Amino acid sequence: MRGIYAILTAFAMTAAPIRLQPPTGAPAIAHPQLVNIAWGDAPALGDVLPRLIADGYFADLAQLGVGAPIYLGERRASPACGASAPADAGPAVVSAFVLCEAATGELPPDWSSGRLIVNVLLPPSTRADLGGGTACYDSDGAGPPGLYNYHGNTANHVAGVAIPFTVVATGCADAAGGGSFGSPGAHLTWALTHEDVEAMTDPVPGQGWFDWALGGNGEAADVCAGDGGPDSAYWSNAAATCVRPGVGLPVPAGAAPGM
Repeated sequence: MRGIYAILTAFAMTAAPIRLQPPTGAPAIAHPQLVNIAWGDAPALGDVLPRLIADGYFADLAQLGVGAPIYLGERRASPACGASAPADAGPAVVSAFVLCEAATGELPPDWSSGRLIVNVLLPPSTRADLGGGTACYDSDGAGPPGLYNYHGNTANHVAGVAIPFTVVATGCADAAGGGSFGSPGAHLTWALTHEDVEAMTDPVPGQGWFDWALGGNGEAADVCAGDGGPDSAYWSNAAATCVRPGVGLPVPAGAAPGM
């Protein structure tokens, strides 16, 4: 994700050819499982992930060791873990929430296998606070603000088992009215696919597939962050370009790697 909290660096951008480098620590998730948890009154995303999986959207990740994901469904947060989401949901807060969901039996039985990615959907009233005091960024440099979304790993923030997670703040999309993505729903889809690609290929941020020549924007989907949606493009080493497989949507000619 843009501005990812775990890998802020001072590396300069270079003109070198883009290429994701093999993991230095945590490998890609070979057999990912995905589950959505809507916290508070966060909107449900319905069949977004099943559609993308069936259409082969994630297929190009096979070259990075990622097999076809399995979608395990969508559910509401357990009341024991907070029926209402807090006003701010930074990485430590989300980590504690995900571990609570595991402890209360709300996650699949093999949640500790390292295969599960928990997509946490925040309600419009909650901001995905990474310390900057804002939940939004300007998605394309010219239009309304887009979603502030990120991914992480519970072990980085709360003692316990490492569970990869993604965070999608829905409030910014509602306020933006869609912007360059066309609709608030398209914002949500873009954010979810962007973070899931990165959680699969870089489950412990900065230790997986990454192009360090691009500084903090070197994850697979960040390289193509100027694509404009509705489903996030991601980098393919084999094709040496940004791709969006299976959805029948070409990457816009103006997409700028490294944004």
